[in-house]
Amino acid sequence: MSGPVSPASAKHDGIDALRGVAALLVVLFHMNQTGFGLTSQAWTQAGLLGVNLFFTLSGFLIARCVMAPPVFEGKRYLASRARRILPNYFIALLLVITVVDVRSLLHVPLPHAAGDLLTHALLIHGWFPAYSMSIMGPFWTLSHEWVFYLIMLGAAPLLRTPRWWLVPLGMTAIALTARTGSLEDWWTLPGGLTYPPALWDQFAAGIFAAGWTLRPVTEATRRWLRPALLLAGSALVAWSLWKVGQQAFLIDPDKFRGGGFGDRVMGKFYARRSHTLWFAPILAAGTAALVAGLWLAPGRRWRLRLLPWMGQVSYSTYLYHMPVVLCFGRAFRNLPDGSFWAFRPAAFWLVLAMVYAFSAFAWHLFERPWLRPRPAAVPPGV
Repeated sequence: MSGPVSPASAKHDGIDALRGVAALLVVLFHMNQTGFGLTSQAWTQAGLLGVNLFFTLSGFLIARCVMAPPVFEGKRYLASRARRILPNYFIALLLVITVVDVRSLLHVPLPHAAGDLLTHALLIHGWFPAYSMSIMGPFWTLSHEWVFYLIMLGAAPLLRTPRWWLVPLGMTAIALTARTGSLEDWWTLPGGLTYPPALWDQFAAGIFAAGWTLRPVTEATRRWLRPALLLAGSALVAWSLWKVGQQAFLIDPDKFRGGGFGDRVMGKFYARRSHTLWFAPILAAGTAALVAGLWLAPGRRWRLRLLPWMGQVSYSTYLYHMPVVLCFGRAFRNLPDGSFWAFRPAAFWLVLAMVYAFSAFAWHLFERPWLRPRPAAVPPGV
């Protein structure tokens, strides 16, 4: 999730490319879940980690929005965050309810349906197991994002002091406490480790990276520090991908039938106490190192523009990829035997192309207009 970021970061090709990779991991995971994948179920478990990458990226970029400006204006910050995620989100929510799948609301009692709509409208559905993934699965992350924006607004006075590190340190402590409580049964987290506090260490790693990159760095230091950060970050992220994929290989992919494979993998993965406690912060530390290393090369434009572009439209991709995949899945189920589009590679590339075509459409129509700077009011008499 989705993690929406500040438009100020849109010109940093390295950060955009990383966002593009994270979004692609999520898309490939959901395509494989619905039968469009070209690789084994085990390998696409990497898509489960795309959300973790987004959370750490959000921590980094939003922290810089709060900490870097000479003057921080809370109202302007909150208004920019609302413009960034709410219009596109509400359009996607309306599209899902009216066009893609209304059954989640029709097949439940009216009070439950009303609660579902209300919590999604207020972006608090991530706190309720019954509503967290009810209307459209990927939307659960936006509730966590919105909570994080509010935390950053409240913590802004401390973040803008030399003791800024207390904020991410406290968030990490809360996240580890929440996960420890779930293991010891003294802090019950129904629905798994999806309540916002259990994920705050991923945002916190991004805040640590943001605070560190705001310090001046000499050119001599930059020359050796940047590759060191990129190497260390890549190693930690690769280790994380391997650990999750390793668990997926322990489950027979032939038993996969239309859903639940990812839940079974993560259930097996988090059955180990060490994974539950330390996997998320290790992955977040690796992502934060990657982000910091990429940030130390400002102004470099990538010759291959595809990944930065995918990062630029990643929020729209995150919102609309699952509705597109579901619609194509229903259409393909009605194809006659022997149809060209029933051939899996053809279906894969068609659906992937349509996901990014719709992402580009949504970016230009529903997202980009809200990112343009608002003109300042002209004083009377000028």
